[in-house]
Amino acid sequence: MNSNAVVDAARRSLGPVGAYLPVPFTSAPPADLQRTAAGRLERAGYRSAWVSETVGGKDPACSWNTWRLPWPRWPSGAYHRVMGRCEPNARGRLAQAALTLYAMQGFEQTTAAEIARAAGLTERTFFRHFADKREVLFYGSDSLQDLIVGVIADAPATATAMDAVNRALQAVAAMVQENPEPARLRNKIMSANPELREREFVKLAGIAAAMSVALRDRGVPEPAASLLGETGVAIYRIAFARWVGEPGQPDLAAILRECTAELKSALGDRLPSPA
Repeated sequence: MNSNAVVDAARRSLGPVGAYLPVPFTSAPPADLQRTAAGRLERAGYRSAWVSETVGGKDPACSWNTWRLPWPRWPSGAYHRVMGRCEPNARGRLAQAALTLYAMQGFEQTTAAEIARAAGLTERTFFRHFADKREVLFYGSDSLQDLIVGVIADAPATATAMDAVNRALQAVAAMVQENPEPARLRNKIMSANPELREREFVKLAGIAAAMSVALRDRGVPEPAASLLGETGVAIYRIAFARWVGEPGQPDLAAILRECTAELKSALGDRLPSPA
């Protein structure tokens, strides 16, 4: 059995955190095969180790060689099964599973049933949380919008409109920077699929509109509020593209500050302020 078969067998058996996932060998494969398969799994976001254990009692005939594949960044000690209505962090688990499977085998080739199985949940549970397999990639977008609106609303009364937008962008950057790999992986998946990019533009338009509303609530008149909402999203998109696309870039917050400074300079630092 080659390394591709090892990965396929592991993928079919995807289970909860810390689970031992059976691979159909009666003895350990050659070391070079183990290394190749481990590399493929780890590039897909897993940590792996080849182990040998007895399954089903002490009968040597039940001894299988297995891959240990802990899911990264799930809650410490979590060991989830499909347990009726007991589905802790189901949305987060489905989102993590989707990212991993999309990276391994492609968006088009992955089904909702596979995502649910990889998360240790049922397909019915998947559709309780997400309308389709595209929407799972936008998990957290509502929370992101709430964060942006909240930061703009909480900015000091003395802050200019652009300063309030900058504070929101910096808050988003801090959140992304805490755990950057999912953002990079998601961007790679989105970039390869025009349908997903179109959905992304719709979501970004919604965020720009929400920013405009938050600015109007601070007393920024139209059309300045809408211009700044669209500008904030444009700054973030350009900064994020630089961050993921150019090796050796500083952190996302620094790139955002640089992009904002360049825009202010180009406009003569005369961006609108609150009325």
